[in-house]
Amino acid sequence: MANSHIQALNPSTHKDLKLNVDPLFTYTKTIQFTPLHVNEFAPASTCYPIYFIKDRATGKLFSVALFGLEEKENLFYSDTQWRASYVSESMQCWPFTMAKTSDNQWSPHIDTSSPLLSNDQGQLLYKSGRPSETLNTTLQRLQQSYQQKLQSMAFVEWLLELKLLKPVRLGMKYLSGEKSIINGMYSIDASALQQLPPDALSLGHKHGYLAPIYALLASHYNLYDLIRLKKTFSKRPISSLQLIESE
Repeated sequence: MANSHIQALNPSTHKDLKLNVDPLFTYTKTIQFTPLHVNEFAPASTCYPIYFIKDRATGKLFSVALFGLEEKENLFYSDTQWRASYVSESMQCWPFTMAKTSDNQWSPHIDTSSPLLSNDQGQLLYKSGRPSETLNTTLQRLQQSYQQKLQSMAFVEWLLELKLLKPVRLGMKYLSGEKSIINGMYSIDASALQQLPPDALSLGHKHGYLAPIYALLASHYNLYDLIRLKKTFSKRPISSLQLIESE
């Protein structure tokens, strides 16, 4: 994570930091998607379209909940309430995250540029050099999130091994008549899934992979909600949205 604001948590460096709560998740105002773990597919699929995208730094695929149809667009954010019933683990943990240290080990990190942090008000992260109750709760959540991240990585590797992922594009038509296409996303290849041999399906069932696959496929119906939200709250409303399967 090449960002000088992302620092490994340290009781010496961060002893005076205090954490505030933001129920509106304001930091996501211009974020088009949020990372999603495989265990979150079921609840997230009731609100958001779920896809895979490539990490620009590593080239590896990871799953996301789609918030908007344009770069820096979040149709679920408002200055009064979050417009969805489910909030992802990564959003609930922020400004804390798991990241690699210089010796390539995963550890808790913090985004020191976050407006949720200050030296003046909020809950102290450390008390007498020890993690406060607030921080301990977050650290436990981060550890669970890290384990879920490993499970998600294994899930993606299984999908790739069986060639179950395919690139997709979303074609938009604006009310103004303008057209555009969203590229760079991947989804489950339903045809390839149907052709899986019984032993592969059995293994997928054993690992608990089939349920999230079906949840992901069902989540694409939430594109209709994105159309509605864009018509209602965007300055650039669209008239239609088409899923284009890439060759």
